Amino acid sequence: MKRLAAGLVLLTLAIAAAGCGGSNASTPPPSQPYSANGVSLKYPQSWKAIDVTQLGTFDLTKWNYLATFESVDSSIATVVTVAIRINSSASLEEVASSEAQVWGGEASESTRTVDGVQAKVVTTKANSERQTVLTFFTKGGAVYEVNFSSTNQHFASEKPALDLVLDSLKI
Repeated sequence: MKRLAAGLVLLTLAIAAAGCGGSNASTPPPSQPYSANGVSLKYPQSWKAIDVTQLGTFDLTKWNYLATFESVDSSIATVVTVAIRINSSASLEEVASSEAQVWGGEASESTRTVDGVQAKVVTTKANSERQTVLTFFTKGGAVYEVNFSSTNQHFASEKPALDLVLDSLKI
């Protein structure tokens, strides 16, 4: 009888623990399609498309912004832009290096595939408030950048949204 009781307690604890895990961070959020300016992608339903000039902090002399999104909940303060480099003969490496310097702070690098090509990913933490993921790739001879920026508080929970954008992005 004690074994049965102990088994039921363990089973109850296992079920309770499985239910308390919260959402899986790698699960993509519900999405909606975007297609304009030669770009198609999916972005979270909890975001909205905006004009990049509303942000006021992006360099419009170096980049032509093709798509810009932000979280509907302004307290989350997450922004994603998709841009093409304007009139530049710089290589992907040169662009990535100069842009990483602009954002400053600690940086780590990795690679991933975006729209069937190899991309360079630079993650920066310039201050104690924000983290930025810069993803650079070349398509049709042009350098593209996907810029994801979020507060440290929401970075991990918003990161699956960046993966959704990058996994679905087509130029």
